[in-house]
Amino acid sequence: MKLEEISFYTLCDQRAKEASETSRLYRVEMLLTGRCNFSCPYCRNVGGPDIDKQLALNTIAECAKHDLFALRLSGGEPTVHPDLLEMVESANALGVEKIAISTNGSADISSGAAVHAALQVAAREEAAGKLIVAILPDTGERYLSTDLFERGDWGDNCSAKP
Repeated sequence: MKLEEISFYTLCDQRAKEASETSRLYRVEMLLTGRCNFSCPYCRNVGGPDIDKQLALNTIAECAKHDLFALRLSGGEPTVHPDLLEMVESANALGVEKIAISTNGSADISSGAAVHAALQVAAREEAAGKLIVAILPDTGERYLSTDLFERGDWGDNCSAKP
């Protein structure tokens, strides 16, 4: 697989050469919330309130009218947004081909959202015969009672917020 096929962080030369005002809307990233359950020093730490559910759904619908290919839901930690699943379902129903959630993998909804999204993708006609993978993150709660986060044994200085 080539990086430009992934679609979220790359712009291939061919697509750049052919872009026009009538081109397909290729990629949108929505920051759903500024909240996060961690306080990692390397993160953009945007802060701020959750995006209004109706505003998010309207934005997804408007982007879908322009044949949106890829939607990335981000934040803060997008899995703490109470309406994340509805946003994923809406984007899927409106025909968005690639939906990604940028998550630290620790919030409760992550595993359920990953399975739900994988099942939705697997049900698509174009997914027939393809391997669909869902990564089910560990909540990490068993580590919060240790000094792992303070010691930084896993390579950075993240610490869970109390």
